[in-house]
Amino acid sequence: MKLDLNEFSTPLAFSFFNGLVFTILFWIRGVQQKRKSDVLFGFVILASCVSIMDWMLGYMGIHIFWNELLFFPYSIGLVIGPLMYLYLKCQINSEYQFQKKDFLYFLPYIIYFSYHLLIFIQGKDFVENWSRNFHSYAKIGELEVIFSTVSNIIYLFWSFKLFQNYRTWLPTEHSDTEIVSFSWYKFFLIIFGIAFLTDIVYVVVGFTGVQLDYVHIWWEKFLFAILIYFISIRGYTQIQPKRLVFNPEKIKVEKQIQETQIADFEEWKVKIQKAMEDDKMYLDSEITLSDLANRLKTNSSLLSGVINRGFGKNFNDFVNEFRVKEFQKIINLPENKHITLLGIAYDCGFNSKATFNRAYKKITGKAPKEQLTVDS
Repeated sequence: MKLDLNEFSTPLAFSFFNGLVFTILFWIRGVQQKRKSDVLFGFVILASCVSIMDWMLGYMGIHIFWNELLFFPYSIGLVIGPLMYLYLKCQINSEYQFQKKDFLYFLPYIIYFSYHLLIFIQGKDFVENWSRNFHSYAKIGELEVIFSTVSNIIYLFWSFKLFQNYRTWLPTEHSDTEIVSFSWYKFFLIIFGIAFLTDIVYVVVGFTGVQLDYVHIWWEKFLFAILIYFISIRGYTQIQPKRLVFNPEKIKVEKQIQETQIADFEEWKVKIQKAMEDDKMYLDSEITLSDLANRLKTNSSLLSGVINRGFGKNFNDFVNEFRVKEFQKIINLPENKHITLLGIAYDCGFNSKATFNRAYKKITGKAPKEQLTVDS
């Protein structure tokens, strides 16, 4: 069988095999580092590859899915959304444990798979007869497409909502949000959203009776091919934080605790201030609210409430203010003349230039270099 590598099949094939390589890489890293999020993201990439496989082979001149494998359950549309959502849950919460209810996300796909497989194993003659006299007549194929599209939209919405809640929570727990912000994931969701909207347009056009040729359909598959390239490379090369636990249900409970009257409020303010000024915990670039709670032998919700109400700041701004003050204190010392601004910022607990510049300007109203010019 001769493969036709042309201008339509080649881009899809490169994306497909690139995705397969990264799927294996994600699985290997996930197993080695015991990271459930990597294993799940490998499945996200694999599912995305499968979603373009039938048309990739079709453009190569291989029509096995529309002939010999007619009715085989190769459609993967009902799987991508749940995998994408569960990946985010595991990525932002390293302690996330799968629950029985999580498997309900895949129930629609299990129903689809079982139905198609049951018909497929009856043989080609039965499949053709069933497709013509029942499946097509009852418009089950159209219902499957609609249900898959709606499912993807729902999971996309849930993922956006969870991601926004996570980004809102970050400054309350982490002193440096840059390395755990997962900004790329928002772009990933936007691209997925565009792909889903494109799919909806194609579905609507198809339902109106307009016959789209293989060139029109190729653009939709090409968009997904670009998505596979992006999520494979960007997802694999992102910084993988080790201490990240975002649990929305636990946060609701902690918020209720914060809103209650805190005993010894002023005493806790003094303890927190002392931990920062005397112990200089802010010099730890990866310090979290949980670290401070462990040091003071209390819980994070109590400390968060004291910092928010007692100092009028979230944890991120609270810690960075100490780092900025430390920077201002030592920048003009003679022994530090040979050290760069960024080098001193690192010594003060910052771990990236972007975080340092953003925090400095937020707290002082000036960029670091502007402040130095005024002081000199």
